[in-house]
Amino acid sequence: MRKQPLFPKRFLWICIYIFMAIVLSACGKGESTEIEEKAFGIDYSKELAVSLAEQVVCGRDHSWAITTIKNDFIYKIAHNSDAVGMEELEWQPEEGKYSIVNIAERSGVFYAQMQNREDDTIVIRKQAIDGRWRDLMSVRAAEGENYAVVGSGFYVDSSEKAYLVSGSKVICFDEEGQRIRGYDLKGEVCFFRENGEGYVECVTVDAKEIRLYELTESEAMERWGYRTATRQVHQIQNSGEEMLCLATDQEILFLDRKSGEPLARTDLVKIGVGSVLAGYYDESERILRLYSLSGDGAESLHYSLLRERDASGEQRTELVYGMVGGVNADTSSSIWTAITAFNQENKEYYVSIKNYDNNTDRLHADMAAGKGPDIIDMTYSDYYESYVKNGYLENLLPYLERSQYKDDMLWNALNAYEKDDGLYVFMPQFQVQGLLLHPEYEVPLEEWNMEMFLELMEENHWEKDIFGGLVGDPDYLLLILLQGRQEEFIDWERKTATFETEEFIDLLTLCMEYAQADWSDAKNWTYEEHKRATMCMLRVFGGGFYSYLGNADVYGREYQIYGYPTLSGQTYGIAPCSDSCAIYAGSEQKEGAWEFIESLLWESNQKHLGIANPGFPIRKSVLEEMAEESKTEEVRSGNETIRITESEISILRDILYEGNLNDTSIDRDILRIIQEETAAYFAGDKSAQEVARIIQSRVELILNE
Repeated sequence: MRKQPLFPKRFLWICIYIFMAIVLSACGKGESTEIEEKAFGIDYSKELAVSLAEQVVCGRDHSWAITTIKNDFIYKIAHNSDAVGMEELEWQPEEGKYSIVNIAERSGVFYAQMQNREDDTIVIRKQAIDGRWRDLMSVRAAEGENYAVVGSGFYVDSSEKAYLVSGSKVICFDEEGQRIRGYDLKGEVCFFRENGEGYVECVTVDAKEIRLYELTESEAMERWGYRTATRQVHQIQNSGEEMLCLATDQEILFLDRKSGEPLARTDLVKIGVGSVLAGYYDESERILRLYSLSGDGAESLHYSLLRERDASGEQRTELVYGMVGGVNADTSSSIWTAITAFNQENKEYYVSIKNYDNNTDRLHADMAAGKGPDIIDMTYSDYYESYVKNGYLENLLPYLERSQYKDDMLWNALNAYEKDDGLYVFMPQFQVQGLLLHPEYEVPLEEWNMEMFLELMEENHWEKDIFGGLVGDPDYLLLILLQGRQEEFIDWERKTATFETEEFIDLLTLCMEYAQADWSDAKNWTYEEHKRATMCMLRVFGGGFYSYLGNADVYGREYQIYGYPTLSGQTYGIAPCSDSCAIYAGSEQKEGAWEFIESLLWESNQKHLGIANPGFPIRKSVLEEMAEESKTEEVRSGNETIRITESEISILRDILYEGNLNDTSIDRDILRIIQEETAAYFAGDKSAQEVARIIQSRVELILNE
């Protein structure tokens, strides 16, 4: 008789299923979990007289801040009801030359990790209640270790053992400065805390996960991981022991300290606070104190006092900003600053961000389905024509006509984006593109056109590069030539294309000759040599009038800026900066969306220059203020320091106010067709005439969709 198995197969499979479910559920908490929203309102905010803040640590009654400025004070900030008081602390010892590396706080006691630059030792110092400094220990880094990295992390526990960081390794030293043990951790060390159970805990982060380690006598035990996409994590001290509070790039997380389970979250953008460095959360009083970076270039330290309120009592209406990604994904970009300021000031609306993460197909699908975001990121304007054609964008002219800033706007720049008697995109800041002719050519500005360009090409005879980009690349040359002349070949209003023409075939022939020329010497050109060996250098101007001086080393002073050559003359390129946006035509909150767009004209936003692509402000009053300020900016040119003159400012001003400005971005779908088809010509597989005919047919299909 056959023996029966001890466990039935069905029971075995059930056990396996349960085991796998447990394993999968323990693989990290995170993004997909529905988390309670903890709402706060700002009761008080103040910009502190602390520039270029590097680190802030918070206690219940005081906070301390250090800056990137050499030998600057340590700033001790007292919390007194709604107000804050600040004290400047001297810290440099009389003997030796020290630098502050990191700071830490524990139960109201302040510690500083300093480096003696004379002998490279690390000194841990403690500030007593009477304000005097006392040295706790002095340590030297072991071979291959470096403790002197600013912002790397540092802590002193209740027995005054010190925890220093070298890379992803934490080293513990006893009260005498003797090395006790080292811990190898995953990710970047963010901060430390004591858990009330005799151990120090350490929080780390990488691109995908936040982890909490418990540092025992023998090892670092990973207690949990919380999955989230963030580049940095800062500690929010709190009054309770059971909860861990921390600030990421975009939110404050309230986590169960033991399990890592998310208890609640707060959207930083929604409450109008960005770039948090530190904070303190009083659970019983439901008060949150935050220190964040603000101002142009996020260089000022800002203090905010917030009180918790019922999330269901939020009376403001949500506006969704559809962020494409790219430069705007960085929380230091202009648009993040503007959204934060709007959410802090506006009592009727707040802006939330839906990040499409460069997936424009998903954005297009949402708009086509009538589910597009209220406000659309238009940093990349190469879909502008098709958006207008498909009716996705709201005409902004009626809103602009009633704007308080109407007469202060530079309409010459805005009109470059006028389509079908409407304006469907708004650019608070913009850049201008033009050409700089090599100094050996003397061409009157008013005589510059396509005919003159071809004459210079004949004279040049491939001795110099053409536009200073990818040398010998026919695709690049064709792109630049089409950017200025696309209106000659594409008529969106009439839905016609004229690529099957002698003019376009001549362009293809010119680009083929460019590719076949001998550019072997160009492979060895340095950047400086390339600048001086270019016939028509393509340049972008923005971020201040003094950007004009960046070319003075080659082109001299008061050089002319030419436009893209066209059959009838020339046109200057215009490009929107990262705060450019539009209103979705299907939005139910168009008035609110316009309120946000109009806030981009606030002087603070007009003066904020994004790091990635700074431009000129669209308000004339701010533009003229920028012109005056440019006169005081010193720019290095060769071996000398120079300042811009009124005559040089006028050259740029004339282009901005009177120049023929045009959107030079080519619709992405049309550009893809041109590049796909011309590849066969440049490879020698098809004739120019055949390629032009195919492009003509495919582009007209798009225009008539």
